[in-house]
Amino acid sequence: LPFLSSLYKSITASPMLLTNENGAERNQQELRSHRCEHCGKSEGTLKEHQLIHTREKTFTCEQCGKTCARRGDLKIHMLSHSEERLHSCRYCAKRFKQHSKLKQHERIHTGEKPYQCKLCSKRFRIQVSLVAHQYTHTGEKPFKCTLCSKAFSDRNNLKKHQMIHTGEKPYSCSYCGKSCRLLQHLVIHERGHTGEKPYTCDQCGKGYSRPAALKSHQASHKDKPPRCSLCGKEFRELAELTNHECRETAEKPHRCSQCGKCFSQATNLKKHELIHSGEKPYECKDCGKQFNHKSNLTKHIRIHTGERPFECEHCKRGFRLLQHLTNHRLTHYKKETLDQRL
Repeated sequence: LPFLSSLYKSITASPMLLTNENGAERNQQELRSHRCEHCGKSEGTLKEHQLIHTREKTFTCEQCGKTCARRGDLKIHMLSHSEERLHSCRYCAKRFKQHSKLKQHERIHTGEKPYQCKLCSKRFRIQVSLVAHQYTHTGEKPFKCTLCSKAFSDRNNLKKHQMIHTGEKPYSCSYCGKSCRLLQHLVIHERGHTGEKPYTCDQCGKGYSRPAALKSHQASHKDKPPRCSLCGKEFRELAELTNHECRETAEKPHRCSQCGKCFSQATNLKKHELIHSGEKPYECKDCGKQFNHKSNLTKHIRIHTGERPFECEHCKRGFRLLQHLTNHRLTHYKKETLDQRL
């Protein structure tokens, strides 16, 4: 459909066009002379753009070793190492380094979906989801995996798919260090630490950290209440079922009185309860920053001392966190895989 092409171009970044007629003509000629031979896009920085297709990543983060194809991507990534998070959510107090990310996040709470498909009227929370959706009407799948030739309508879905081949888990929990393959998995995981529950039942107001948990809860208002898979007993709410199953299995006898979450060890319960109390008993002597877990303080102190205890066995490069070393090792794996294919 003709309008899809023009809409996609308007959504993606494009160089500024000069206002005078001759200037605009020169600008268009310049764009044509810098057109990508792989995808046909016109780019002002063609060499950096083509790295997307070659999968070459020349810009390396000095903090964690992560590599990026474009300088702008590296700058955005480096914000993740900054201690500052300037923009706070009005609904859950979650903080973001970029105002645009805050606006996207707040739409989870408000339910706002400002981007609408002109063909089927379906609405989306973020712009890139609309662009990917519009390919479903045309059947076009322009993003292909170079390892198995599977095609996707969305570049992000391609990136997620490629992690299956590489085993990459680039998203690390800032509280416990656990690694996740997808960002949405990390977001859900971290809610277990923060206690954030953005999904609310419209009938009783009860909040949940995951959409699936809300859906299970909403069954309590219908004819299909949650049922224990061990004994078949039915419950009015999902939290009651969770507590029951903890007792049934006896694997996690220590239950949080605030949210009902169960733990196998009392020490883990005490650590978890700090989330609800807001207590941060571990303080950095250098800068005064406080932490709710001693392990997080230990990791933070390495920023001041410069200690990098985790060393790569391939190139002897040192890293502050184990997860940073794990991410770095993937660069060697990818290079070896690429050399084998060549």
